[in-house]
Amino acid sequence: MKALRLAALGAAILFGVSATATAQRPMRGTDRAPANDTTRVRHRDGAVGAARQHARRGFGRALLRGVSLTDAQKQQVKAIQQKYAGERRTLAEQLRPAGATAGQRVRPDSAQRAAFQTQVRSLREKQLAEVRGVLTSEQQKTFDANVASFRDRAKAHRGKGVRRGA
Repeated sequence: MKALRLAALGAAILFGVSATATAQRPMRGTDRAPANDTTRVRHRDGAVGAARQHARRGFGRALLRGVSLTDAQKQQVKAIQQKYAGERRTLAEQLRPAGATAGQRVRPDSAQRAAFQTQVRSLREKQLAEVRGVLTSEQQKTFDANVASFRDRAKAHRGKGVRRGA
């Protein structure tokens, strides 16, 4: 009788431990993010994180923080953003070597990369000027302050990026 109780107790403990282990969310990779976590976006290149997610949304949202846009202004800003997103996409496709697919990571040489960055910077300045032109003078003050703040933060972070593959 005592052996039967001991066997039942052992089975109950084994069942309890296995149920608890099964309830744990599985982990993957070195970032320790749960495999079934849908709150974090995994990108083509495998990067995950707030900075990458922020980049996906575009810098326009941060620059318009505190600016109350009318519906007409919202439509104009959205059209401007779409126009320049298409132009940036075209530039990126030109940078990709012939025969490379969108998912492949191919590093262009430094001269190509510098030329690309210059062109993207130029497009960004044109986009900012167009968006600023849609705003009223009062909205422009807030927008200009946001742009200055954005540039200050970018300058502070310049050169502090994480080097991958090193």
